[in-house]
Amino acid sequence: MTCRTSSASDAGKIEHYSYWTYDEYFQKYQSYTKLGALDMWDKGKRAGFIGLFVRPVLRFLQLYFFKLGWVDGLPGLQICMLTAFYNTFVKQGRLWEMEHALPQPDCEKEWEENGWRHVHEPRTRAAA
Repeated sequence: MTCRTSSASDAGKIEHYSYWTYDEYFQKYQSYTKLGALDMWDKGKRAGFIGLFVRPVLRFLQLYFFKLGWVDGLPGLQICMLTAFYNTFVKQGRLWEMEHALPQPDCEKEWEENGWRHVHEPRTRAAA
């Protein structure tokens, strides 16, 4: 993805390649959304309807129109959409999950407590 920026003092365009593929973008922001949600949680913030529905829409409008994302054409649209509807929404979703998610069972602990053998463990021969 390419994002070109220019300013009044710079007549040329600067090309900045933050991400070469969507896979790189998602991999990077997967950890960023976790850290962002944890930071918000530590500050006592919680997610609700506004955080999950309204905040991503407002973030898109801010980036695309007020921060001039539309100037970059389709690459600008992609960056604004990803930032608003992936980063912002997922961060809010993770924050909601911290408060409302059901505890998940620990399968490894259950296996160990019941003495079950894992498939990858070799069998031992019984003494004849």
